[in-house]
Amino acid sequence: MANNLFISYDLSDPDKNFDKLSAEIQKLGDWAQVQPTLWFVKSQFTSEQATSLLWPALNASDDSLTVIDATNNTANWQNIAQDVAEFFEQSWNG
Repeated sequence: MANNLFISYDLSDPDKNFDKLSAEIQKLGDWAQVQPTLWFVKSQFTSEQATSLLWPALNASDDSLTVIDATNNTANWQNIAQDVAEFFEQSWNG
């Protein structure tokens, strides 16, 4: 079954990381770039798997990534603000 993934990110250096990340996102499945930093991908991967595949294309010290699986109501992220991560964890299915 395919998953509906929404992928959002913030790049500290878009000139350096955009092309690499864009290529990796496109490998996940059928895609549309909704906005400059928001993509929709119809993918065989879960949000956790997609996060694991995309994170190496980013600068772990300065970039952030959020992947939401609208099919399975799950989300995974890397390097977002602690208060936002806590809000997600407390509120996602609550």
